[in-house]
Amino acid sequence: MTAETAFRLRAIAALLSKQVYLYRDEATLHTAIQAVLEGAGWPVAHEQRSRDGGKNRFDFFHVGGIVIEIKIKGSLADALRQCVRYCKDTEVQGILLAAACDWAARAPEVDFEKPVQIVRLRRQAF
Repeated sequence: MTAETAFRLRAIAALLSKQVYLYRDEATLHTAIQAVLEGAGWPVAHEQRSRDGGKNRFDFFHVGGIVIEIKIKGSLADALRQCVRYCKDTEVQGILLAAACDWAARAPEVDFEKPVQIVRLRRQAF
């Protein structure tokens, strides 16, 4: 992992974890996250297909090869399987798994061939 990739992962994780999100589904959470990222000067491509024949569709892709994958439901095991698949993509340099799931707060450190960081997203109470 390059120092730049590590810096970007930490900075984006810190930014997203400080926010409280109001959403009704994953699409509205994507809109909120994109506004936060771009408002902080982190331009991203939303729902971008990978260049390796389009096998993967990243929730967000940031310059420098950072994938941001958003989860509001599902298991940690399923999310990690998706991260493993993304790690095999040559344009991916690191992955930020941002989840509003309970497992995100207690997920163990993961060691893949590329850096993967997990951050818990906080949901605003109604």
